Amino acid sequence: MISKYISVVITTKDRPQGLRNALISLSEQTTLPGEVVIVDDGSDPKVSPEALKVLRRVGIPVCLIRN
Repeated sequence: MISKYISVVITTKDRPQGLRNALISLSEQTTLPGEVVIVDDGSDPKVSPEALKVLRRVGIPVCLIRN
């Protein structure tokens, strides 16, 4: 069930595997957030759209902000 009242903000910098693990864990929760905002603080390499597929697969809208 997706809850329109829950938003999740994930900050990241240079940790692609940690971000992937967080997104997988998030997608497996019983109550899903209405949106996920990922703030990439200048990662090298940048967070790729491929990393966000896991959330799109379950229908969670994603916003990626790059600083």
